[in-house]
Formats: sequence, structure tokens, C-alpha cells
Amino acid sequence: MLKPISEEEFINFRNICIKNDNFTEYSKEGNTICYQGINIKPGYFCTKAITTDLFVKYSVQQIFDFLNDENFRNQWDSLLMSREIIKQIDDCNQIIHYCTSLPMISKRDYVYYKSIWMSDDKEEFIILNKSVNIPECPEINGFVRALCEMSGYMVKKNEKGENVFYYYAYNAFGGWVPTWVVNSLISSQGYSLLKKLSECCERYPEWKKTHNPEEKPWNLLKDKVIIPK
Repeated sequence: MLKPISEEEFINFRNICIKNDNFTEYSKEGNTICYQGINIKPGYFCTKAITTDLFVKYSVQQIFDFLNDENFRNQWDSLLMSREIIKQIDDCNQIIHYCTSLPMISKRDYVYYKSIWMSDDKEEFIILNKSVNIPECPEINGFVRALCEMSGYMVKKNEKGENVFYYYAYNAFGGWVPTWVVNSLISSQGYSLLKKLSECCERYPEWKKTHNPEEKPWNLLKDKVIIPK
């Protein structure tokens, strides 16, 4: 039986975002710091990026909305080929099939469980993903099945009341990928990605005015797990 993402997994993800144990810093640009995981499983890559300035001018709600709006994703995800919701489990949980065209290597696809959470005061959220194996979505011709151990986003206020944006990915591309290609793909998920996300977040409210402005089903959150602050 497929198990939903648990309270413990959300708390673990939050701790991974906040703590820098088992990470080494590999780049810093302004107030954006990028880290690479150490002691990771063979065939996987692990990266984390934190910024304390790129999202400070947006509300937490605006950031949450733009990341969850499926119709807006092609505005910021340049690697997207297709993305289909296989199962809508409840207000906070989906199973998704995502196909991506990565530079320099063959196409990949992921089947993953996506779960969302937002605090009642709307000052913190987590979007958490992990791979699942379901019969409804077997491997398909022309794609290598990649794996997501854990990935996602978190926004949390710091002691100054400012938004801190966290991005984390612990994935395996599957198949054989040269080390220099992996390193290139990891570097693309640092500052440049967060800068692009910030720019798209700024454009989102104007875009949404003409794209089903009242349609925001991700904000129902009736089925969210309970996570202590």
C-alpha cells in the first residue's frame, strides 16, 4: 500500500534545509549559498541552495502559489517536456509523472509523490517530493527512469521576519552519466536557478490575472499533516 509522506519526513526535510551537517559549500553569490552533499549513495547527487535576499519582497503565499500552479510551470522549468498528475490523492498529495529533457544526456522521467504543507499563520511552507513505484506508470520507451530520494522547497521566516528560501535535491539520474555532466547539472541548480525562480515569482501575479485567477486548489490544505513550528 502506498504510504503518504509522513510528519517525520517533513520534519526531516526541514532539518536538512536548516542544518549544514554533511554538506560542503561550493559557491556563494551575494546572500545565496550553494552546498553539495557528502557521504551520498552511489549514483546519486545531492545539492542544496539557500537564499536570504532573492525572495524577501514577496509574500510567502505568493511564492507558494507560483510554485504550485501547474499552468505556470513552463514559465520557469526550461527542462519540462510533460508533467501529468497520475493520482490526486487529496488536497495536499499527488502522484506525478514528469518527463524532462536534460542537456547532454538522454531523456529522463520521474514518477514521484508530491506533498505540500503550509503553517496556519502562512509564514512557512514545504513542498516535498519523493519517488514511488506504481503499476499505473511503468517505464516508457525513450526515457531512462530517474529517482528522487527527496527533493523540494521550503520558505521559512528568519529572526528578522524575512523570507529564507531553501531548495534541496537528492536524486539519481539513472543510467550512465559522465561525472563532468553531473557536475554541470548540479551547478545549474544553484544561484542561477534561484534567480530565475525569483524573477518568475515576481511575474506570477500579473500572469495569474488572465489565467484562471480564482483557481488555486493547492490552498485548500484540508488534509495537511500536523507539523510543530
